Amino acid sequence: MQDKSHPLYRINDFFEAYANAVINHDSKYLAKCHALPCSFIADDSTLVYTTAAKLEGLINQSKRFYNVHGITEATPDIRSKRPITDRIVQVNLTWTYSNAKGRAIYDCDYQYILKLDEHNQWKIEAAISVNEKDKIELLVKKKG
Repeated sequence: MQDKSHPLYRINDFFEAYANAVINHDSKYLAKCHALPCSFIADDSTLVYTTAAKLEGLINQSKRFYNVHGITEATPDIRSKRPITDRIVQVNLTWTYSNAKGRAIYDCDYQYILKLDEHNQWKIEAAISVNEKDKIELLVKKKG
């Protein structure tokens, strides 16, 4: 029998709460979901945040984008969880962003490195964007 209290089983809950905070623009909660420092990595950039205030600034930039595109829902679809150590896991996830009618606006893929903190809570150490920039560029092009 599997131990459902094991931290690996709390990753889904972590990302559900994270998605809720994304839609509610709760930048303080989202910042607390990240370890400091944390890294955001894409093909063309790497950003490292060492303070919650700067991380909140990045998070707050998404508000306008969501409003312009009518995004009211964020749904995480966890594709895989791969333990690296007892306290570090790699998560492959697809985000789907939808409008109030449930119509998908766009989706994108991420790889996350999560680490358990001293309180046994998951924190994002690194978020690796696989294709978000391309998906957003396509969305903007379609919208014209």
